[in-house]
Order: sequence, then structure tokens, then C-alpha cells
Amino acid sequence: MSDTQLDQFKATFKLFDTNQSGTITKDEMEAALVKMGYKPTKKMVDDQFAAYDTDKDGSITEDEFVDMMVKKATSTDATANAFKSFDENGDGFISVEELKNAMKKMGQDMTQEQLEAMIKSVDKDNDGKVNYTEFAKMMGSS
Repeated sequence: MSDTQLDQFKATFKLFDTNQSGTITKDEMEAALVKMGYKPTKKMVDDQFAAYDTDKDGSITEDEFVDMMVKKATSTDATANAFKSFDENGDGFISVEELKNAMKKMGQDMTQEQLEAMIKSVDKDNDGKVNYTEFAKMMGSS
């Protein structure tokens, strides 16, 4: 992680910490996510706090926030690399054929029906292929 990225995470923390207390509360986290265009549920915010409020004091410190952002950035990079390995032609989608090839490389010989079922289970826009957003959600990186 570069110093520039760490500085960006610290600046973002200061934006989230609207009362400048040095910690982010659940209400501040929710308000910041709404401003960013997300529609966070109470469960989403609770899950973030359960995962990253390491001292379990009900707020997130700057160090906890930076740690959370580093982990998310690393996870996103890994998801992007995995997606690229499946998306053989680089068109931004994983087709049934590309999934078939990837599964074969992993030693899994699957039927056409199994492959189509896998695609269908994550294909939220029903276009018959998996885009990055659908892939990231499946991988738990959304």
C-alpha cells in the first residue's frame, strides 16, 4: 500500500468523522455511505463494525478505519485479478464458454446445464453472462 493511498484513507476518515471526535460512530458511517450513493442497511453497518471495530468499543478509530480500507483494497485487487482470469477475451463479461474453460483449468469438468446454472445464479441482469459487479458480489467483495 503506497503512502498516497494511506493518506487518502486518512483524509476519508476525517470526512466520515463529522463531529471530529477522532472516531466514527455507526450513525456517521451510515450518513457517509448515504452521501456516497449507497443505501446501507442497519445490518450492513453492524457487519462493518463487527468486522473492523477491533477493540469493540462501538466506534471506529482512524487506525481501525485505515486497516479496514487496506483490507478492502487488497480484496478488491484480488477479485479484479480473478475476474480477469475468467474473462478470457477481455470484454468485461464471463460467458458460459469462458466459465467452462476456467473450470476445466481447475480440474472441474462440468456439463452445459451445470455451467448455465452457475451463470444464472449470479446473473442479476439476466443477460446470460456475468459482469464484474455480479462477480464481485458472488465473491463477497461488493
